[in-house]
Amino acid sequence: MGSDLFIGRVIHDDALVADAATLDASGYFTAYGPWPEIASSAFGLAPEVARATGSLASLTAALREQAASLGAEAWADARLRERSIMVDRASFDALASDPTSADRDTLALLRPKVMGLALLADVAPSRFRPSLLRRIELELATVHADARIPGARDAAALVPFSLRVLQDAGGEDARFLRWFGDAWDAPDFGTAQSAVDGMIWRASQLASTAVKARDPLFWQRHRDTWWAAPLEKAIGSAFASGAYRVARLEVHCHPAWIDAPLGGRRFVSRAY
Repeated sequence: MGSDLFIGRVIHDDALVADAATLDASGYFTAYGPWPEIASSAFGLAPEVARATGSLASLTAALREQAASLGAEAWADARLRERSIMVDRASFDALASDPTSADRDTLALLRPKVMGLALLADVAPSRFRPSLLRRIELELATVHADARIPGARDAAALVPFSLRVLQDAGGEDARFLRWFGDAWDAPDFGTAQSAVDGMIWRASQLASTAVKARDPLFWQRHRDTWWAAPLEKAIGSAFASGAYRVARLEVHCHPAWIDAPLGGRRFVSRAY
């Protein structure tokens, strides 16, 4: 395997409508730290109301109360006139078409705009439509003693790690590397770090299994998996030299970042 750190397989690759219910089920409104301040600014909510909108139900209730006082159409017009960081036509166009040529500042704001657009569509569906997101579920196995997969609670590391893994999974079909250019090889993606969150909207670890390399029963239980044979071969006699692991990840991004369907694709990765 040379200097490869991981082997991987894409389990699912599908498109979802990024409506409010879908985002809420994936934890967008609770996991994104700046959300209360953004919601307060973008929707004119009192700060104490915005801070209490950790649940989708309380947030939509507050917005529906706003809309009821003006009428849904007038409320939608008011939101567009404000041209806040949440609501502006250029960003909606990027979400609807292709953000891969967007500048760094636009990319950095795409995730809250996806969330904002979902809420606008929920309150005024005749005027707004939610964007699409691409959900990619993949399985990753370490094949090098020094390879590490960020833990489920380490979102700060898991998001950029997932970006590199998707580039390796997509190969020539993925556009992340082309956007970063020379900055791609820098550990912090150089000066383009602020764009990472705009490319990967959500990354989560669904499951993780420690490889019991010296346990014959472990290999027997997992002998029908796609990773058992190549992983056992990669580990070889170095059973005690590292903590090998198999993990399942779910990653969300804009559909345009990868040109071809990835479902079923196998790949090797040097993500770090």
